[in-house]
Amino acid sequence: MATKADEDPSSFRWSYTRDLCGTRFVVVDSRAARDLGGPERDRRMVDAEEWAWVREQCAGDHDHLFLATSVPVFVAKGIHWTEAASEALAAGAWGPRVAKRVETARRAADLEHWSAFGHSFDEMAELLDDVAAGRLGRAPASVVLLSGDVHHAYVDRIGFPRDGERRSPVLQAVCSPYRNPLPPGQRRLIRALHTRTAWGAARLLGRAAGVADPPVGWRRELGPWFDNQLAWLELDGRRGRLRFQRSVPGPRLEDLGAIDIAD
Repeated sequence: MATKADEDPSSFRWSYTRDLCGTRFVVVDSRAARDLGGPERDRRMVDAEEWAWVREQCAGDHDHLFLATSVPVFVAKGIHWTEAASEALAAGAWGPRVAKRVETARRAADLEHWSAFGHSFDEMAELLDDVAAGRLGRAPASVVLLSGDVHHAYVDRIGFPRDGERRSPVLQAVCSPYRNPLPPGQRRLIRALHTRTAWGAARLLGRAAGVADPPVGWRRELGPWFDNQLAWLELDGRRGRLRFQRSVPGPRLEDLGAIDIAD
């Protein structure tokens, strides 16, 4: 079974859904379902068949919709533009010689988040917009992406074009509970990649490689935190709240921050 799943990712689905008291949880396998077989610009974080299944699971009338993904969709904008540029350059935007070197560097640096799969990133942005605007059923009170993997925690708020259409709040909550401790230099780098300076420099590179602006925007609401932390989800009908706490010496947890996920 493992060999078959490796040779043909569409032959086995690790993604699944759970319903709890009017809330739907859709867990998206964004590691084993990747499609790397076509031209670089057609690479997918989730193969086409499984993505169609994900969209189906997000339709319907739910109080809240939670989409969990193995790796974050929204990262620091400096990282986003760097990964998007790496995809375009590895696809040959600046010629085959540069493409080969960038592909080697991209693998060495693990540039593998959704922003490195531009087609899939755009599909996810479209899905979030459709759900939040009520195009796939009654709009939920909130739409929340859940993820981890990056050894720290943060919350982003997703923004859509101002077209007069009302949308549910859309957030991304990332929490790596028991993470590898990042050295101080990496922590400073992550914080720096959230700055407008890093964003602007990486965006220039992306534009030079032919990368378009992302279809949605996002801004940091909480974090980043680099502790062993836990995220708590509290739901009461169409109201909801996320709380973050970190471990400290002794039998207790220390509050880091909290945010309401629904208006």
